[in-house]
Amino acid sequence: MKSLIDKLSLNEKNITDLSRIKTITNLKHNNIISRWALVISLLNKNEPPPIDQDRVSKDIPSIEWETFAGKYGDIYYALIMQRLKKNKIEVTKENLEDELSKHVTRGLMTIAANKKIVETKNKNVQSLQVRNTFGLLNAYFEKI
Repeated sequence: MKSLIDKLSLNEKNITDLSRIKTITNLKHNNIISRWALVISLLNKNEPPPIDQDRVSKDIPSIEWETFAGKYGDIYYALIMQRLKKNKIEVTKENLEDELSKHVTRGLMTIAANKKIVETKNKNVQSLQVRNTFGLLNAYFEKI
């Protein structure tokens, strides 16, 4: 499936949350944490709040779609498409990228604010990446 999404735009709050999560978990890659954030946000049936465009800066690097999605890009793309259709939002490049940004932002805030994240500090969670992503996706599909 060809994705209309080119990139995940990040804002200052995303960078702060990513930094906190990376420090505590020893995970090194923003794309992996952002994937978790997307699925965690999608588990919430409510619409995420809109992105505060005043906090979006051209100086903050974005994550290219291929880097964000990895080899499971079709799955992530289908999940975002499904959410747009469920909420009766027109499927356009702009709406897809906006929905991705909103969900990743909410997911990052959820992860960064979770008190249990401190329990993972100094543990090697690198080996849990695939299992955790699979677990999150399973949880998502069990809820729909």
